[in-house]
Amino acid sequence: IALGRVHVRGKEFILKILNNQELIVEYQLFKANPRYQFYAKTLTDCELLIIKREQFEDFVLTDAEAMNALVSWLST
Repeated sequence: IALGRVHVRGKEFILKILNNQELIVEYQLFKANPRYQFYAKTLTDCELLIIKREQFEDFVLTDAEAMNALVSWLST
């Protein structure tokens, strides 16, 4: 999966290519009206597990261990 961003002039830039079991996390968590500036595009056949942002936020807010894991992961 290629993670990228589109420049204001329309040119696409690939920022990272994910392999194996890496995570894609949208950093617009806990915002009422998130603005997405990045895209993900598959380069080969793959399988994805998707968790809706709202469900993930609810889970993290109600599970202290999950919140600690998220904060630890985001700080790396």
